[in-house]
Amino acid sequence: MNTAALKSYVPLIESETKNYFARWEGDTGKSDISVALAELTIMTASRCLMGKEIRSQLDEKGNQKKIKESSKNNSTHSLISLN
Repeated sequence: MNTAALKSYVPLIESETKNYFARWEGDTGKSDISVALAELTIMTASRCLMGKEIRSQLDEKGNQKKIKESSKNNSTHSLISLN
C-alpha cells in the first residue's frame, strides 16, 4: 500500500470511529476496551478494505459474541506463547 492509498482511508477511519463512539454517549458503567477496539477495528477495516456495502452489513452488537470469543482465543494463545 502506498502513502496516497493510506491517506485516502483516514476520513473513513475517522468517520467510523466518531460514529462508533457516538453510540456510547450517555452510557454509564464499564466496558471491555479490548472488545470495543476489536469491534472498531473490524468496522474500520471492513469499510476501508471491503467497501461501504460490506460494512453496512456489519453491526458491532451482532458481532460482539464472535469478537469476544476471538479476543479470548487470541489472548490465550498469546499467554501460552509468552510462557
